[in-house]
Amino acid sequence: MKVLWMAALTAISFSACKKEDKMVTMTNDMCACISIMMNASITVDSTLRANNFAQTAELDAYLNAQEKQSTNCFQGLEKKYGNME
Repeated sequence: MKVLWMAALTAISFSACKKEDKMVTMTNDMCACISIMMNASITVDSTLRANNFAQTAELDAYLNAQEKQSTNCFQGLEKKYGNME
């Protein structure tokens, strides 16, 4: 009887470990790509509000790097999930 209970508990625990839904995974991946530019936007906003001219001059290079990283991220999503338009 004890072995039967252990087998039942093992079967229940394995059935509870479902593979994550593809839509949830895709959404999480998209959020990671979007957050790159959102974080860049926050950085630009705070830099401009601080009137820090030295950092303001560096924003162009920073934004270009963030845009490239975001573009690469979305291109990776298209390879993984196909065209998402």
